[in-house]
Parts: sequence; C-alpha cells; structure tokens
Amino acid sequence: MNKIIIIVGIVIVIGVIVFLNMRGSSTDNPSPTTSPTPTASASTSTSPSASVSASPTVSGTPVTKLKIETLIAGKGVGAKTGDTLSVLYKGMLLDGTVFDESAKHNNLPFEFKLGAGSVIAGWDQGLVGIKVGEKRRLTIPSDLGYGANGVPGTIIGPNATLVFEVTLQKINPPSPTPTATPKP
Repeated sequence: MNKIIIIVGIVIVIGVIVFLNMRGSSTDNPSPTTSPTPTASASTSTSPSASVSASPTVSGTPVTKLKIETLIAGKGVGAKTGDTLSVLYKGMLLDGTVFDESAKHNNLPFEFKLGAGSVIAGWDQGLVGIKVGEKRRLTIPSDLGYGANGVPGTIIGPNATLVFEVTLQKINPPSPTPTATPKP
C-alpha cells in the first residue's frame, strides 16, 4: 500500500512540474489558475511575510549528503513525522535556475504530510524539526530528489542536485486516534 501511495505521489509531482513547465513557456496568453481551498484548523501559523527570498544565491558542486541550513530561526515546537506542514518554497538547480516556487502558485502555501512519502525524500528528511516561521535551505543530492531519471520534459535532469528554500507557515499535528473503551 505504501509503495502505491509513493508512486502516486511521484506521478502527481512530476505531472505538476510538467504542467507548470509547459504553462510557463506560454507567456503570450497566460491561463488562469485555480486556488486550493483554505482549510480552517487549530494550528500554529505565521504570516506570509516570512516568505522565501526574492533572489537567493545558489552555487556549488553536487552534494552526496543532505545539507540543511537554517536561514531564519523559527519559534515553537519542531515538526514531527506525521504532521501536516504548510510551506512556501522556491526550488532551484545548483546554478540558481528556479524550476518551481510558491510565487507561481499565487504565493499559496503547499501542504503535505511529513514522512508520508508524498514529497521527495530530501523534504521528508530535511524538514523534520523545522519550526513555524523558520526558513531553511535544503541542498538535496539526487538520490533524495529525482535520482538518475530526473524529471523528463523539465529542466530537472538526471542526477540533479536540488536546492530548496522552504519557509514553514503552519504545522497541523495529526488528529488523535480514538481508543476503544472496554465494556464493563
């Protein structure tokens, strides 16, 4: 079951990247986008002002291990596996070329369940412990990104090292699992 969820997640991510790449190449007639419906919940959050930087400096050589840098400290309890995170992000290649970012999606936060395999492994590993308002730079080796295949039809080539700047907006802890009450 987990393999199916992971495969479906990968297919969705690749589809979104291909769609955005194709849509981004048509600047003469931009197509309208739909916005995800905001959800209300009791959670820890921060204002959108703590967003990703406009023009980050990215350079270097491919890495073999995940590199995590805290650019802005956050507050509160760190995110744990199973929490649903709401983040703003910018994804880049090592040369600084942006391949995806929240700004392309009306600056709406991206939500995902940490550790569920619905995002690349570099995010599942690199965002554990992040706090609300914290901004991290993740330099992700290809084996924790898209691997030897890259993302065909996009600028993410085989064995690409990826760099993400991620700002945590909100943490939604998992709902408590009800326990059965024994009958007398």
